[in-house]
Amino acid sequence: MKRIKYFYTMLLFLLLISGKAFSQSVGDTFQNPINLGTFSDSFEYSNTQNTNNFTNSYGGRPSNDVFYKFTTTTYMNFRFNHCGSQVVDTYLYVLDSTGALIDDSDDGYSCLDANGNYNGNLSYRIRLAVRPGTYYVVSKGRNQNENGYITTNIQATAIPNLDIRGNTFEDPIDIGSYNNSFTYTDTQNTNNFTKNWTGLGDNDVYYKFTISTSMDLVFSHCGSGLADTYMYLLNSSGSVIRATSGGCSGSSYQSYMVWDGLSAGTYYLVGMGSITKGILKTQITGTSNTNPTNVTGDTMSDPIEAGTFSSSFNYSDTRNTTSFSNQYNGRPTNDVFCKFVTTQAMDVVISTCGSALNDTYLHLLDISGNMITYDDDNSSGCTNAGHAYISQSNLPAGTYYVVSEGYGSNGSITTTITGTAQAPSGDTRADAINAGTFSSGFTYSDTRNTTNYTNQYNGQASNDVFYKFV
Repeated sequence: MKRIKYFYTMLLFLLLISGKAFSQSVGDTFQNPINLGTFSDSFEYSNTQNTNNFTNSYGGRPSNDVFYKFTTTTYMNFRFNHCGSQVVDTYLYVLDSTGALIDDSDDGYSCLDANGNYNGNLSYRIRLAVRPGTYYVVSKGRNQNENGYITTNIQATAIPNLDIRGNTFEDPIDIGSYNNSFTYTDTQNTNNFTKNWTGLGDNDVYYKFTISTSMDLVFSHCGSGLADTYMYLLNSSGSVIRATSGGCSGSSYQSYMVWDGLSAGTYYLVGMGSITKGILKTQITGTSNTNPTNVTGDTMSDPIEAGTFSSSFNYSDTRNTTSFSNQYNGRPTNDVFCKFVTTQAMDVVISTCGSALNDTYLHLLDISGNMITYDDDNSSGCTNAGHAYISQSNLPAGTYYVVSEGYGSNGSITTTITGTAQAPSGDTRADAINAGTFSSGFTYSDTRNTTNYTNQYNGQASNDVFYKFV
C-alpha cells in the first residue's frame, strides 16, 4: 500500500512539474513564440513577461529572453520599445522569418520606466517601410542575470499604397535581361526608401540587371537632385565588385562609373545620397562588346572580383572560356582570372568540381602574380578525376588570384572558392595570447582587430581577445 501511495505521489509531482514547464514554454524559443497573429492594418500590442520564467534561448546578451512573432500583409512603419519595464536595462532584437537578425536596440533614450521615470537604458527602435512578411521580436535584459518584468510594445502603422520595390537586395527594381545594347533610366525620391546598405550613404535604392553577353557598361547619377551620391556595383552574391563617388561632368560629387567588358551575369547597382535624401536619377547604359580580349576576367589586371572576406565564405562562378583568350602562361587554352581578398588567415579550397568541361587546370597566384600552387587532376577532391582541386591550409590574409582553364580545350568551367576562417591566437581562454612571465614590474602592449575574433567570454555582446600573463 505504501508503494502505491508513493507511486501516485511521484506521479502527481511529475505532472505538476510538467504542467509548470508547459505553461512557461510559450515564448521561450524561436520555435514556440508568443504569436500575435496576422495584420493587414495598423495595430498596437503590449505584453509584460517576467523573464525569470524563461531561459536564454536566443543568446546575444547573457540573460533570459522572450520571443514574439507576428505577420504583416502590407508595408508598415514600426516602433518597438521596452517602455514601462521594471528591468532597468534591456535589449531588443528584430529577426526575419528565418531567424536572421534584421536590427537590434540597446539604449533608446525615449522611454519612461514602470514608475514613470525617464530611463534611457530601455530599448527603443524605429523601422520604416518594413515589407510584408513574418517577423520575430526578442526581448531580454542587457546584462547577466538581469531578469525580471519586461514590457514589450509594438506599434505599427500600415502604409497600404506604398510601392517600395528597390528598397532591399532581396526586392530590387529588376530592369530586365539583355543580350544587346540597352539604356535604362529611372528617377526615385530616396525619402520614400530606407537605409539597408551597411556601408556609407543615406537611404538607398537597389537595381538588378542581367546581361547574357559581355558588354561595356556606364552607370550614372548625373542630373540627380542630390548633389553628392554614392554608387556600388554588386555581383550576384551581393559582394561589392566596384564602388565610386563623383565623376559626373559639371558635378564632381555625383557618381559616374564605367566598366568595359563586364562579363555575362547578374548584377546589382545600389545608389544613394552621401548624407542626405532626395531625387536620385539612375541611368545604366550597356553596349554590346564582341571583343573577347575586353572581357572582365580575361586578364589579371581586370579580374572577376569575388569580393573581400573577413569570415568564412563560399563563392562560385561559371564561365565559358570560349569567350576569353589565353593570357596566362599555363595550358595552351583560354583562361579566366578571379580575384579574392581575405583579411585573416583561412583554410582555402579552390575547385572546378561540377564543370561541364571534362578536364580542367587551376593556378593559385599571389598579389604579384607569382604562382603559389597549381593542380591538374585530383581524384580525391572531385567526383570527376579530371577536374582540378586545390587545398591550402592556413593561407595568410592577402590578395589572391585564381586562374581557371581547360587542360586541352575550352568550355564551361565552374570555379568554386571556399574559405574557412581560422580562430586567431587569443580567441579563447585555452589559446590566450601569452604576454610572458614576469618577476618584476612590467609594461605590455598589443593591438588586435576584434572583427577577426569571436564572442567567447560571457560579458558584453561583442568579440573579445584573451591574454595570459604570469
